[in-house]
Amino acid sequence: MTADEIFAEIRMGMKDLSIEDIKEILRIEIRKQIMWAHHVDVGTSQQKKKSGLAYLSNQEISLFEKFEEEKEYNKNLDKKLLSILESLKISINKNSLEYKVLRNNFK
Repeated sequence: MTADEIFAEIRMGMKDLSIEDIKEILRIEIRKQIMWAHHVDVGTSQQKKKSGLAYLSNQEISLFEKFEEEKEYNKNLDKKLLSILESLKISINKNSLEYKVLRNNFK
């Protein structure tokens, strides 16, 4: 039985747990996580670790590129939105929550 199932039963009122029961469940789950971490560490070759790090590095670069693209997109959107709002004689602060919500709705 997983912790999620146990807590679901508690929420439904089908099971009562003491503090000691909860501590024991947490000990078991933490032991499982530690054993899994050891298993992965011992069972993973240096080559797999290097390829995993390379993959993460590529993911990081990709995220930075997406971030830069989004910044550029937001700048262009800001220009268009501000010109529309100015033409309607509506003044707004670009840093206000209302403006940010408006911009996100346009996206």
